[in-house]
Amino acid sequence: MRRRLLGWLLCGALGCSVGFTSSSGRAADRPKVTFVGFQQLQAGGGRIFVHLTAAPSRVNSVKGDKLLTFSLADTDIGARNNRYPLELENFALPVTRAVLKVHDADVDVELQLRHPIELSQHIQSRSDGTVVLEIDLPSE
Repeated sequence: MRRRLLGWLLCGALGCSVGFTSSSGRAADRPKVTFVGFQQLQAGGGRIFVHLTAAPSRVNSVKGDKLLTFSLADTDIGARNNRYPLELENFALPVTRAVLKVHDADVDVELQLRHPIELSQHIQSRSDGTVVLEIDLPSE
């Protein structure tokens, strides 16, 4: 018990993944969100991007009037900082805020919208084995 607790504490503090499980019982080898950001594009509009250690098993989307959610199946958030929202209300974009939330075994990318709009996502593989989920936003 002590050895497992010590391993869990070290793994949680260092962000490693050596097969331990977190306090919620999630496997440490699931894809993790490592970075979330926003990039304004020169042609207008912008891009929300989510860096992951590996590709999620699937990405589902759920659309509401003022909320669009992309659910990354069997994924976890690697660091607490990635839970802070991206405030986008001062940009001329249809999205005012993006935030990551853990929902069961998934991570939801919730986009708060100024008005209903169709957005799509795509996943880019990188040479180091990680992936980036990109959501392109048109300008208003």
